[in-house]
Amino acid sequence: MSPIVKSCVSFLVPGGIVCLAALGFLRPHGLPQWVQGPVRAFPIFVLGFGLFFGWYLSSSRLILSLLVLAFADRAVILFPPTDPEPESASHVLFAATTLLLPLNLLAFSMIKEQAISTWRGVLRLPPVLIQPFLVLWLSLPEQGGIARTLQQPLLQMLPTGWTVVPQPGLVAFAGALLLIGTRFVVGKIPSTAAPSGHW
Repeated sequence: MSPIVKSCVSFLVPGGIVCLAALGFLRPHGLPQWVQGPVRAFPIFVLGFGLFFGWYLSSSRLILSLLVLAFADRAVILFPPTDPEPESASHVLFAATTLLLPLNLLAFSMIKEQAISTWRGVLRLPPVLIQPFLVLWLSLPEQGGIARTLQQPLLQMLPTGWTVVPQPGLVAFAGALLLIGTRFVVGKIPSTAAPSGHW
């Protein structure tokens, strides 16, 4: 099996399988009644176990990623963008969340792994913990000018009717996915310039 195929397989398994399973739970109302309760509680268990294993494995990237995902999950659930007014607080919160989430995950993929109990690990917490307050600040009526830029279309020719995610968030997701995928492939494939024979 070639290195490229191995990299693709390791990228999709088991992560791809977990992603497909998660997509199946996006609409829990279509599941049997006895499954809906555990599905709603599942994110809490994942967060708890993830934080524990992140601490146990000295992985600040895992802990920070889970915190950001938890904040984004609560923001979308508590403030869904259902208001017909695009400048409403719920739309601003949604736009800011969809923009910050991929940028955070991209940043975490680039930082060096460090235990959260070290000084460097502790210093990584404030930028994450302050973001919910920053998003709430952006949702204030006084910040309408800044908030509107989060929903402005960047490329007029791109169709966006298929999703409620604003274009800045879509661009952030696409860019982060491209950069993280490139780093993964490059990091997993050994350089062809390296000597492969025996001396």
